[in-house]
Amino acid sequence: MTENIILGQPFSLSPEQACLCYKFMREFSRFEFALKQTGYSKQRGEQLIVDWRRFANEHQLVCNSDFTDVAYILHSPPCRQVKLVDALGWKAIDAPPTPPSLFWLLDAAYVVRNNLFHGGKWTNETEASRDEALISAARGVICLALGVDEKVRTHYGDPV
Repeated sequence: MTENIILGQPFSLSPEQACLCYKFMREFSRFEFALKQTGYSKQRGEQLIVDWRRFANEHQLVCNSDFTDVAYILHSPPCRQVKLVDALGWKAIDAPPTPPSLFWLLDAAYVVRNNLFHGGKWTNETEASRDEALISAARGVICLALGVDEKVRTHYGDPV
């Protein structure tokens, strides 16, 4: 187990969980890089941000809900971490459109990324199995999105 400290509280990741987190963060950041390199970005003040919506709108993908990762995200979407009156909590994201859109799937993967990077993940055992499944599904969504644009895939490079 890898011992870490979040907000003064120790938590442990198995080597497999640590590897999964690393792979997802690497793949997600590589995908964002590839989108920016191919012009899917916009300026917000002085910050350059990924234009997920334009990428999704230009690649109308008919998402096959039989695809395991898509099915998992559709049936068990991630929640966003929110500030409640006296504590932090979780709020369900909007239900997917019918048929599911590439933008909704990418947004769900983005929520998974934000929860992993900014949220309180792996702080209790009951959430650990759901987090792993969501991260794996989000990785599948990125793979699916890479399949719709050859230029993005080229800039992404070898996904090893």
